[in-house]
Amino acid sequence: MISLRCYALNHNLLTGNKKGSIVPVDLNNLKSLNGKFELDQSQIDVVKRILGLKDGQMLIVVGPPGTGKTKVIAKSAYELAKRGEKALITSHTNVTVNNALEKLADKEDIKIVRVGRPEKTSDKLKEIMLSKVRFERASEDLIKKIRKLEEEIRCLKRNLKELRSS
Repeated sequence: MISLRCYALNHNLLTGNKKGSIVPVDLNNLKSLNGKFELDQSQIDVVKRILGLKDGQMLIVVGPPGTGKTKVIAKSAYELAKRGEKALITSHTNVTVNNALEKLADKEDIKIVRVGRPEKTSDKLKEIMLSKVRFERASEDLIKKIRKLEEEIRCLKRNLKELRSS
């Protein structure tokens, strides 16, 4: 059976200092996010290691198509969010990020935001785009600051345009 593998990068990316080894943590719920099936052992092992990462540690998850990389990414992000931590999902393709976020979008007990081009996302993901949710989740004071900065940017753009035409 082909399974997932993961490789730890035990060096802090900023300082280059060697970090300790990754200690996997227990995972109580072994089911996929939709609850329809249990993760296989390789998927469980990778999620446990992801949840055991400390600051500065990174894990690279690899596997051929169909081994559950996206399920593991979504499950790990969900478990991290439930613990009050933040997760960044990034890839060289929009499809990978979108597929993982699609699995998370229905979870009401966590907050997710999609950054990117809205024309490259589904209608479900358009609802969680940064451009849409930034005001929904911000305090009134922050909204005022954002709007003031946006007006300053528009003004600077007008001034630049005038300088270029003169």
